[in-house]
Amino acid sequence: MIRMALLGPRGSGKEQYAEQLAERYGVPTISVGELLKQEMDSGSQLGLDIQKGKKGKKPIHDDMVLQVLLRRLAEKDTDNGFILEGGAKTTAQAEGIDAFLLRQGRGFAGVVLLRYDYDEFMESMTGRLTCRECGALFNVYTNPPVVERVCDYCGGRLHSRADDREETISRRLREYESIEEPLQQFYQDRLQIVDGNFDEKRVFKAINRAAEKLKRAAPEIQVSSTQEEEVVMAKKEEKKKKAAPKKKAAPKKKAAPKKKAA
Repeated sequence: MIRMALLGPRGSGKEQYAEQLAERYGVPTISVGELLKQEMDSGSQLGLDIQKGKKGKKPIHDDMVLQVLLRRLAEKDTDNGFILEGGAKTTAQAEGIDAFLLRQGRGFAGVVLLRYDYDEFMESMTGRLTCRECGALFNVYTNPPVVERVCDYCGGRLHSRADDREETISRRLREYESIEEPLQQFYQDRLQIVDGNFDEKRVFKAINRAAEKLKRAAPEIQVSSTQEEEVVMAKKEEKKKKAAPKKKAAPKKKAAPKKKAA
């Protein structure tokens, strides 16, 4: 049984790693990005609000992300655990996940964060080629086709996607790096960092080891630092109330003697 998240930049293969990890532990994979897409496609008011934010190129509000995610975490198939692909990206989202699970008497094991060398990642992503016909993937640097710009499997034309341009990848990497520090501060010893590369077997072995560490270290219920502070403060207030001296009741005044009628 494990409840954890796997985070990595787009193109790192985290979707595939999350699926493999979920299969190993016998739990469902939950993709935050996919949940948000489904909500937008549903035409609900929440979906329309999410869509407005995306069109305005603004970050999706934490409350909206949590509404969609926590609804999914409440489903029956997550009772024995889950692998969250693309988990909390802000402290508020991390606190929301912790608080939700704690109300159910469950603990969140933590996060495995994939970190890549900037130059190596850039080279690998900008060198990608995709077949227009069968969707096969090649790479100019690491896995080139036999004939330039021609698919080895079906003979279709190979092209570079707009998402694989250098400026797009650079922006995504900066956005991803910006979430590392706040998550490290929040999760502290519930965070495992895996140095990624493009040897998939080696990376998955490292992810497995990190997941096992989180699983072994996770008590039955974990409390975030923020919630611990709230509990401590509540206990202090309770002690103060108990320690406060009780006020003595004022003595009752004796009733004045009734006057006799003349």
